[in-house]
Amino acid sequence: MEIHHRLLAESAEYREARAAIENATLEFLAADEVGRFPGVAYIPVVVHVVYNTDAQNVSEAQITSQIDVLNRDFRATNPDVSIVPPAFSSLVADSRVEFFLATTDPAGNPTTGITRTKTSVASFGSDDKVKRAATGGVDAWPTDKYLNIWVCQLSGGLLGYAQFPGGPAATDGVVCTHSGFGLGGTAKPPFHLGRTATHEVGHYLNLFHIWGDDGTGCGGTDEVADTPNQGGPNTGVPTFPRVTCNNGPNGDLFYDYMDYTDDALLVMFTRGQAARMEACLDGVRRSLAQTSPASRRRPAGSVVAWDTNRLDAFVLGTDRAMYHKWWNGSSWGPSVTGWESLGGICASPPTVVAWGPNRLDVFVIGTDSALYHKWWNGSSWGPSVTGWENMGGVCTSAPAVASWGPNRLDVFVTGTDSQLFHKWWNGSSWGPSLTGYEAMGGTIIGEPRVVAWGPNRLDVFVTGTNGALFHKWWNGSAWGPSLAGYESLGGVISSFREGDGQPAQQPVVPSQQQGTQMAAAQS
Repeated sequence: MEIHHRLLAESAEYREARAAIENATLEFLAADEVGRFPGVAYIPVVVHVVYNTDAQNVSEAQITSQIDVLNRDFRATNPDVSIVPPAFSSLVADSRVEFFLATTDPAGNPTTGITRTKTSVASFGSDDKVKRAATGGVDAWPTDKYLNIWVCQLSGGLLGYAQFPGGPAATDGVVCTHSGFGLGGTAKPPFHLGRTATHEVGHYLNLFHIWGDDGTGCGGTDEVADTPNQGGPNTGVPTFPRVTCNNGPNGDLFYDYMDYTDDALLVMFTRGQAARMEACLDGVRRSLAQTSPASRRRPAGSVVAWDTNRLDAFVLGTDRAMYHKWWNGSSWGPSVTGWESLGGICASPPTVVAWGPNRLDVFVIGTDSALYHKWWNGSSWGPSVTGWENMGGVCTSAPAVASWGPNRLDVFVTGTDSQLFHKWWNGSSWGPSLTGYEAMGGTIIGEPRVVAWGPNRLDVFVTGTNGALFHKWWNGSAWGPSLAGYESLGGVISSFREGDGQPAQQPVVPSQQQGTQMAAAQS
């Protein structure tokens, strides 16, 4: 907020722009649903890494993990949203905003969406010097076309800052310190879950701090009706309820991204905040929002073939239910443009496997972060067309599934302690139990990948923060190199990208730790 207050004090042009933006926001909100942008707004991002030491030159894996965090947080598909108490759960909102690393630079050339600049400046402050090549940083790409994020060493304990809409174009964007950016790599607890960027992008999309920036008084406002008034920022890990400003019995909404608590507690935007961001993207930042993602992104869903000239395609709808269509050899069902609704409120894309003719097994993560399953047995959907079997767990990744033979399934997920977990169907029952999991060690951020090349054979792969590929395998009788161990395959790999429509994630180098059950959320 320092930049916002400085510009308000120094610039009549900024004061006029801010007044116009707030008036437009009020008009937009008064119109309720009328005129709001449809579907999802996709925002291209360029990340400018400005580093003084090699350690500050964050990896592509760390950068893409931050993009993944932003997408989960702004779509309310982050598994840790489950920690929100029932008193506030009805406020949780899908902001319908997603982000992707730019694929084309300002000159029209292909790009990774990442720039890297070596600087002689040891650290930067909130004076925007990191945003100018002349002062040791790097100039912004056109700020009406890209969300510019600078990652650098910030001084004085500053985690990040953002420019509100309406400010100077040359300095528009977000700045994050490298140790509070993304997952793994240089990110350090308690700001190691990517929520600094989520918070700052909230400011960039016109959200104020939840306490209204009046110090510790009760007279400020964040201009959002559904956030409780509170007496100043919360820090660390407060206990619910924390009552201030006569806001009992539920107290402060310290789970909100626009508070100051540790990353592990920042898990939600409210409906009112989502509406303010929609107003911003419908107005002053309209030129940023794209109605379809860049070509490198893939739609959610999975496609399998259980026989010759047969296809079954699964996707998530805007209501987060699962939808299905199929090719039967001569026509599309239920029609060329129609879809069969299979129910659910899914927090991950569907993962589908066919272990035999006319058989389908579908797995998703639910909004409670548990694994859910449904199946086609050749004549009907089980447990019902719109029903799902709850398989327990607290999962932080989409499931990876393989079948090495008829009536056999092996499912892998990541737990909240970042271990790999496994369960299996042996033809008659789930092992180790319907809701239990086998712990397989590691410290994995993201999604595992699994393949079966023959009967009773599995190969599982993850990527480490050093960029190397790691591998473990089932040889029919034992896990190699051990139940909790991994084989390093070397290389410098930025991400997995498969053709199954699932977003790529970047796991951390596996450790040798072991556990016995799916872990609870870490703080």
